[in-house]
Amino acid sequence: LFKLIRARAAVSAMVATVSGDPGPPDTRAAFSSSELGTVNGKLHRFAVDQHELLSCFAACKFAKNGKGALCVFTNCGLDELLVEEDEPGFTDARALRRQMLLVWGGFTDKASGDCTLAKLLEKVSPDLQKNVEKSIDASCTRETFPLVVLAGIQFATLDVLEGLRVPLNKMLGKEGHCVMSVKYGEFREALKCGLGHAFEEACVVELDDDEV
Repeated sequence: LFKLIRARAAVSAMVATVSGDPGPPDTRAAFSSSELGTVNGKLHRFAVDQHELLSCFAACKFAKNGKGALCVFTNCGLDELLVEEDEPGFTDARALRRQMLLVWGGFTDKASGDCTLAKLLEKVSPDLQKNVEKSIDASCTRETFPLVVLAGIQFATLDVLEGLRVPLNKMLGKEGHCVMSVKYGEFREALKCGLGHAFEEACVVELDDDEV
């Protein structure tokens, strides 16, 4: 299992430094066409709300390992990850003690064997793999990074599952995934922040617990 660091969800001042919005997400999920517009809007807000943590992690991994994509695995469905406080189902989603596992899917020979993009995406469709690779070619720079959200246990590799707490005897929501491009805002600041956290190869984020 790759090394893990555990943290609470972190959203603070760096949100204000986002220079521009995340690009439109490419969503493939068990949602109707009428629901996808709402889901895409929530994915946008998720990327902005979690921008500090995502950009800091991505910056230090890009600096160390070269091109790749930030993969975010969850122990809940996409609808449960994105449900908002004033919506039905928010309390039930929090009861799952939702988690995200962040890991950089390396696309170069610098990546360790269990953190290559191919290894981390072995449970997803070939079409999604191609979309991620295209996103890396187009947006893995010192200005932007590819963000791959994989919400649902079916997408998790065995190593990822060892890092997540899977809710038992509870029905999970609709699984889904997306690929989007996110701006760092200021790469040097994101890198400085990431190096200060001394991230391991993966980071487990507790979304609902006050303590970890």
